[in-house]
Amino acid sequence: VLLTRGDRRRLPSSTPAHVDVALRDEARYWEARYARGGNSGEGSRGDEVAWKAARIVREIRACGATSVADFGTGDGWLTQLILEGLAGTGVEYTGYDTAPTAVDLARKRVPGGHFEIGSVLDAPIRCADVVLCVDVLFHMSNQERHAAAVASLCAAFKRKAMVITWDARILSLVEAKKRTGWNHYYPVSFPQTVEVQSERVPPALAKTLYVLTRK
Repeated sequence: VLLTRGDRRRLPSSTPAHVDVALRDEARYWEARYARGGNSGEGSRGDEVAWKAARIVREIRACGATSVADFGTGDGWLTQLILEGLAGTGVEYTGYDTAPTAVDLARKRVPGGHFEIGSVLDAPIRCADVVLCVDVLFHMSNQERHAAAVASLCAAFKRKAMVITWDARILSLVEAKKRTGWNHYYPVSFPQTVEVQSERVPPALAKTLYVLTRK
């Protein structure tokens, strides 16, 4: 485990040839990954993605949302399950990803969805009733970008935001060599203008769901 200043820890990479690209520019990293046939990772498959989709759908239905903005849709596996769960509600869904290849993959997987190239760092203010940011924050390449992403998503939602990211348990897992992959851990801190409810993501080893509402 590489320790750097403060609470930041860079987790070891299983794809070292692409690490420098990732650190310079997350968008270039993900475009390269998808272009060579990669996918969104284990968090978008199996029991974990099923839990995420069900939990997200429940929150969207509960607050009566009519619009959803999802930042970091990847190849569309999670989106597909979310939209299946929202069938018949009339909710307008827009998914964003920084990688053009990922956007193309999502459009093919989910013809009923609307996908654009975009980043949570550029999220418009109050752009949707519900804003999603799932497994994105731990791919930010430095603390400043991480903080900017948190601030941006907190300004973007009208009724609710749902954020899933690593929690501190990931550090012990990395030290025990139970986890690899290009990731960074930064303790997440939300502004005082939002109420925060949190719960662990049961199928994941070290992830927490944060549900944000306005005070």
